[in-house]
Amino acid sequence: AKLELPDLFRDPGGRYDFLALLRASGSDDVELARRLWGEVWQGRVTNDTFIVLRRAIMSRFKLSGTAIQRVRSSHRRIRRRENLAEKEPSPFSAGNWHRVPRPEVSDDLLETEERRKDRARLLMDRYGVLFRELLQREFPSLRWSSIFRALRIMELSGEVMSGIFFHGIPGPQFISHRALRSLQRKLPEDAVYWINATDPASLCGIQLDSVRGMLPARLMSNHLVYKGNKLVLVSKQNGKDLTFFVPPDDPRLQEYLVSLQHLLTRKFQPLKRISIETINDEEASQSPYLPALRTSFDVSVEYKDVTLYRKVN
Repeated sequence: AKLELPDLFRDPGGRYDFLALLRASGSDDVELARRLWGEVWQGRVTNDTFIVLRRAIMSRFKLSGTAIQRVRSSHRRIRRRENLAEKEPSPFSAGNWHRVPRPEVSDDLLETEERRKDRARLLMDRYGVLFRELLQREFPSLRWSSIFRALRIMELSGEVMSGIFFHGIPGPQFISHRALRSLQRKLPEDAVYWINATDPASLCGIQLDSVRGMLPARLMSNHLVYKGNKLVLVSKQNGKDLTFFVPPDDPRLQEYLVSLQHLLTRKFQPLKRISIETINDEEASQSPYLPALRTSFDVSVEYKDVTLYRKVN
């Protein structure tokens, strides 16, 4: 008989590898994986390594029959203390699974309000400035309607402030004292940095009329490069479509290619190549930005496309 998932963790403080849970569950590997991640999303189970999440994302949270053989092989190799570095890892073989202690939740109104304040503080630490549209993608308990009252109470106590800190945002805005001090200091206008379109700091996908049509879709394959507060490059689909907002002779153009450099040189799953089809809505092979790309990358120019490779010195 299949055991319920909580029964698999007989010791509330115990940690169990995937194979041990599989043996005790009476279910197959795919079903156990589905049940485990269902519990993770409910906050009841977790793993003690972050790599298991990264591998599961790569496998779309599915464990095939081939993968479970790798799990079993991994455990046999561990018992023989062999080196696993050259072996292909299973999405679920890393780390140990354990239950997350569930705190007792009181119905006391004061404690309920304190929990809402704690959620507002978490969001303040994440964003610095809060407004309705920014929280539309959060879980229901972290959305505007759930924390607005707490923010007003925190404003009355002096913990946060409200006002108009950024133009183009309808409705009230709340800001932490630390974020306000940062805004009051002169921002580094020459700093070059990039962010992923899905980063919490990104406004991609936020329903604001003031930025509508100016930013790419909120997709993991899209990247934005800034110089100070000025957007200088948008890279879509991992470099397939590039849009520069500076001329080809900009003296710092090489620095603005930092997101493309990252894709080719990052430690985890770097891309072998970047295929560019368009630059500023023109065929990449005819672009005036090609000389700058040749300086930073090994470049192969085809009839229409341009392929970038990591430059080997």
